[in-house]
Amino acid sequence: MTTLHWRTPHFATEDNFELARTFFVSDTHANTLYSTLSRHTLRRTPYAAQDLNCQIQAHVAATPRATKVLDLGTRILSILARITHCCPSALPTLLDSLRVLTAGRTPYKKEKQDWRFTNQTAHILSMNIREMDSENLIKLGEKGLDSLLKFVQTHLISRGSRWLRKKAYAAWSTVQESLTTTLYDIITELLRLQN
Repeated sequence: MTTLHWRTPHFATEDNFELARTFFVSDTHANTLYSTLSRHTLRRTPYAAQDLNCQIQAHVAATPRATKVLDLGTRILSILARITHCCPSALPTLLDSLRVLTAGRTPYKKEKQDWRFTNQTAHILSMNIREMDSENLIKLGEKGLDSLLKFVQTHLISRGSRWLRKKAYAAWSTVQESLTTTLYDIITELLRLQN
């Protein structure tokens, strides 16, 4: 995973867009990353059943495995945020992984790294939804759509919210503009898909 992380080119500019298409020929690479995220972030072992509560507790306790999973999750989110892809079936995995990587902290208690993960997740969600059509929205299912709407509602925070702790507010304010814009993009795209 470390090798993949460092060998993945940065695709921030238009000049590198064609390079991105050549490097990631299809959504297969993105699916592999989502599968890795699911197998290592949402489970005790790669072949165990999903157990979000157990994984969240491991991250709260900062166990050695949780530390490695956090590093792996950080790298995967970083790569997914840099490649254009559309994997609607993986959105629940992405949202569940965010809960685990932030140790289940709500916006009220989130720390700087948690807000960075949240911002990356919102960007990945926006990218996926932008590439979707209404059939993909149906495939997402009621549970997936509810998770997505809950994510948007939970993180669409008005400026200067008094209910955020001082430390959480300071961390949130660093991603606030980008996160809010991305969340509004998600809402716009969801409205487009419903028409």
